[in-house]
Amino acid sequence: MHDRQRNSRELLASAGGSPQRPMVVPSASVIEGRAARSPCPHCGPDFEARVLEHTRPAPRLRRVDIACRQCSLPRTLWFTIAAPELN
Repeated sequence: MHDRQRNSRELLASAGGSPQRPMVVPSASVIEGRAARSPCPHCGPDFEARVLEHTRPAPRLRRVDIACRQCSLPRTLWFTIAAPELN
C-alpha cells in the first residue's frame, strides 16, 4: 500500500475524517479556527490549512473544505456541534 493511500485511510478513520466520525465542538464559532489549524498530513504540523468552504449539510453537522497552505493538498473535515446542556 502506498503512503498516500495509507494516510487517506488513516484520515478517514480519525475524528473529523468523515460525516460518521465528526469532531465535536461546542459551537459553530470555533469550527473554522480548528480547521485552519489542522496540520497537513503530507507537509506536517508546521503547515496549517486555509479554509475554502464551510457548509451545513444537516442540522449541527458542518463540512469544511480546506487546503494546505504549502502544498495545496485538499481535504474535507467534518464537525458536529455538541447539543447544549440543559440546566
